[in-house]
Amino acid sequence: MVYQKARIEEAAKVLRGVKEGRLIPQSPMDSAVFARICKGLEDSRLTVPKVLRFYLAATGR
Repeated sequence: MVYQKARIEEAAKVLRGVKEGRLIPQSPMDSAVFARICKGLEDSRLTVPKVLRFYLAATGR
């Protein structure tokens, strides 16, 4: 993961990207992999503060 490039996007923009074929839905990733990514987002000194605040608020932390 490149945490410094993480960004917040509106759901409507993501859905539009799927509809237009610019984004391709993938199978859900393994929950252990997802947990490691989330932990890395929290721990990385390169995570943009705005993204970290959004993530923490969204997860109730």
